[in-house]
Amino acid sequence: SAGSHTFELVGYEQSGGASFEVSVAVGGGLSAPVTETNGWRVLGATNAHPQIALAGDVTATAYYPDPGDLQMKIAGNYIGTDVTGTAALGNGQQGVYLRYRTEGVRVGTDGDGLGDAVEGNLIANNGGDGVLISHVGTNYNRVAGNLIGTDVSGTIAMGNGSRFNDGGVVINNGAKSNLVGTNVDGISDQLERNVISANPRGVVIDYAGTDNNTIAGNYIGTDITGTSAIGNDSHGVVIWQNIGNIIGGTESAARNIISGNLGAGDWMGGSGATANTVQGNRIGTDASGTFAVPNSSAGVTLTVPGNLIGGALPGEENLISGNLQAGVLISGSAAQNNVIQGNRIGTDTTGTAAIGNGTGVSVVSSASSNDIDSNLISGNVGDGIAISDADNNSISRNLVGTDATGIATLTNGSNGIFLNLDAGGNAIGGSPNLRNVVTGNATSTGIAIDGGGLGNWIAANYVGLGADGLTPLGGFKGITVNNTHGQIIGTNSDGTSDGQEGNVVTGNNQRGIDTAGNSEQNVIAGHLVGTAPT
Repeated sequence: SAGSHTFELVGYEQSGGASFEVSVAVGGGLSAPVTETNGWRVLGATNAHPQIALAGDVTATAYYPDPGDLQMKIAGNYIGTDVTGTAALGNGQQGVYLRYRTEGVRVGTDGDGLGDAVEGNLIANNGGDGVLISHVGTNYNRVAGNLIGTDVSGTIAMGNGSRFNDGGVVINNGAKSNLVGTNVDGISDQLERNVISANPRGVVIDYAGTDNNTIAGNYIGTDITGTSAIGNDSHGVVIWQNIGNIIGGTESAARNIISGNLGAGDWMGGSGATANTVQGNRIGTDASGTFAVPNSSAGVTLTVPGNLIGGALPGEENLISGNLQAGVLISGSAAQNNVIQGNRIGTDTTGTAAIGNGTGVSVVSSASSNDIDSNLISGNVGDGIAISDADNNSISRNLVGTDATGIATLTNGSNGIFLNLDAGGNAIGGSPNLRNVVTGNATSTGIAIDGGGLGNWIAANYVGLGADGLTPLGGFKGITVNNTHGQIIGTNSDGTSDGQEGNVVTGNNQRGIDTAGNSEQNVIAGHLVGTAPT
């Protein structure tokens, strides 16, 4: 009818057309007066009928979904199993698929403290990904409290995915700001945990533009207790070509257990994968951090630049232990300017007992300008830190071969720090505030260079001596230089703090500093050898 009307219309953005398209029809599909019973129907289709001709001005208020208000709920279902949750009746493709600008959907529990224990879904044995969140605009969705890849007990494998690149949860093609796991609000945080196991890959964040997603508080590769492996067939977490994703967090509730996987615990690759953060997780151990549930490859693998593993503040450290290869592997010429900081690598959560990785930290294949700072790197099967064919990396403020106190030994199985295969320009220490405390074991060396490249600098470290500057730690040899030249062991004589750049090499069972082979033109200067600092 003629006159002034105000309507509240809820519709959908349409790509390629008007910014907001909506059709209004009288309820029941027939022309009739608008009544309380009849009402208005708001339809997403642009060809809804019958159309109503309106005379006069019309004011339309369009409401978009509020990202903070989870609009649609998928909760309490068995998706891919029979009614008992123990026998497979899988769907041919994905278990749950959120796509094309889907926002604010909750898959699993809402964590409001009401009925959370029964709101999780069982998503198992589907032919594609367990949960796929895909495309630009598919943002602010949440996956929480689900069993993804196990039976209803959370202890028996019933993995999703028939292809090697499928995953338990996959976020790709530009989907942003999605949450997998807990929101760390103190309400039902543990019930918000997903168990994501027995899939080809655990959690995958894939392709450029898939940024700022958070993976927090999940068990990835273990059973529901966090004590036994039900590994994903490849990596636990994959980050490929994207920016600003967070794995874990500083609160204990945000801690992921990423263990028991048949590849790496956490793997980052692809050009453009940068500014991602891995904090507060246990990678390669059980949930308590007291025994190994190993990933079959490295704990964390980085082949890309500019990512942070750990951090300087309490709660940011990862426990990376028990993995069959390196605790942290940094590999390839693109792997630059990564920071490995504040972690416990090769120990239990207390830092007093060994849960060794194959090697603590391995930097290889032209990786450069990475910073290994303030970590406890002890109890590993091989070297604590190994740098091979990699240049200009910095090793500072680490405890290598000691327990968390720095005055008791918890040695690595081989050298504390080992440089070889033309590794050059690396700095180990450099000044008292960058000092490493390093010791070898009864048959190995604190810091060893064998066939290294030019210009490695080893300065201001305690080698064989505890962090207190008093306690001898009793390694085999202090520093060895073999078949190499052009190394600077001690002061670099640049006129800046030269008197503070000598190493203190004492408390070792054999030689303090040993050169051998075709070693020549090395500088060895400014040390205290066989005595404690004054």
